[in-house]
Amino acid sequence: MIAVDTLVHNFLHRTGILKQLDAAHAYGTACYQQGRCADILRRVSTHADARRFNKAYPISATSMSVWSSRQAYHVSSRQE
Repeated sequence: MIAVDTLVHNFLHRTGILKQLDAAHAYGTACYQQGRCADILRRVSTHADARRFNKAYPISATSMSVWSSRQAYHVSSRQE
């Protein structure tokens, strides 16, 4: 299962990924429609081998990776 929060949605929006994939939409239930945020994350996860960063990670650790990125962002935001 993939959970899409505002940080993930906004990342896909601000980087232009949603527009480039003709998947622009407002945050909310639309994130789970075919071809939108959750689908994009699923497709990307099939190309990411998390073991490159840590041998203990499974091959596809999208949720772990997205969550780790969020935590790093929140920690660095608090320090500024």
